[in-house]
Amino acid sequence: MKTDHEISVKPIAKKSRLVFLDNLKVALILLVVAHHAGQAYGPENDWPILSIAKSAILGPFFDVNGAFFMGLFFLISAYFLPPSIDRKGGRDFFKEQIVALGSSLHCYSDYYFWTNNLFC
Repeated sequence: MKTDHEISVKPIAKKSRLVFLDNLKVALILLVVAHHAGQAYGPENDWPILSIAKSAILGPFFDVNGAFFMGLFFLISAYFLPPSIDRKGGRDFFKEQIVALGSSLHCYSDYYFWTNNLFC
């Protein structure tokens, strides 16, 4: 029987990460949280529970924030698209994407139509 000192442990290979993209994603997620948290106190009355307290600074914040944060998320995901297509091949990549997006769309549309009685 081997003792603890005789067992060799192989280090786990770490994948290289792009730290600047991780930091950018964290900052964008914080902006999304701030955006959604501030909607109740923004200048528009599209929140289900109206509050008398409104903040004038939130309107410009929503405009600037909404102008870029979703597009920047798509840009980050597009950065990783060519290596993924090269690794899987074009046909397999797009087949996987159609299955993933199609199944999500199918589940959502079933839920939406059944809950809104649109099949009747």
